[in-house]
Amino acid sequence: MHQARHPPVVSDKVSVTVFLNGWCAGACLQCVTAREAAEGLEDIIDYQEIDTSEVLRQDILKLAREKRKE
Repeated sequence: MHQARHPPVVSDKVSVTVFLNGWCAGACLQCVTAREAAEGLEDIIDYQEIDTSEVLRQDILKLAREKRKE
């Protein structure tokens, strides 16, 4: 995975960044927990959720195509 952009700098808030890919149930539950924990704290927390499922899907398809060529 390559960094597409830098997260915005918010000096007066705590930054919470969550990566969600949909492949791991445990990670999905942790994402929901983080989202619920951040609710109501918007004045002190900058919550950002990044969905990486499409990136993973593209990587898996690329690997499958390469495997077929072998």
